[in-house]
Amino acid sequence: VRGALTSSLSLSGLGRAVAVELARTGFSIAVAARQPGALAEAAAEIAACGGRVVAVQADVTDRPTVEAMIARVEDELGAIELLVNSAGVFRALGEFAVLDPDDWWREVEINLKGPLLCSRAVLPRMIARKRGRIINVASMAGLQALETVSAYCVSKAALIRLSECLVLETWNHGVAVFALHP
Repeated sequence: VRGALTSSLSLSGLGRAVAVELARTGFSIAVAARQPGALAEAAAEIAACGGRVVAVQADVTDRPTVEAMIARVEDELGAIELLVNSAGVFRALGEFAVLDPDDWWREVEINLKGPLLCSRAVLPRMIARKRGRIINVASMAGLQALETVSAYCVSKAALIRLSECLVLETWNHGVAVFALHP
């Protein structure tokens, strides 16, 4: 049985769809999100597909929480062969000169630090097994400047570059890293 972890803030939209589809193809699934209601709904949908599922309430920007989450998932489901970093927000909107810097930075933390921490937590074991895949959900917004969405553009550009750096560091260890632009 192959194991996958999908991290999301609310397990709606893309993150949830990926988790459900992976369950349909035979993956055991771990889903992580901050909202317990969304976790329960997603877990029920995955279980209805016949998939084995573990739901973990977690803030992906908190390192000890992420490390505990990864340990729990591997204890319950076995090795994580696929990590899908889909947690992301698009809410620090407006002209940079008037945006609250804390709101701007929080968006960067969620969109970049979350994937960084989750990837860092799974990579040593993937490298040791010489097998694994990481998909970082990026955006075309990371490839261009857009007015009034600087936090999102900057965070996704950094996520794309992080993914590229990880490709260079992991390819000869049997691990593949992708930045997906849905």
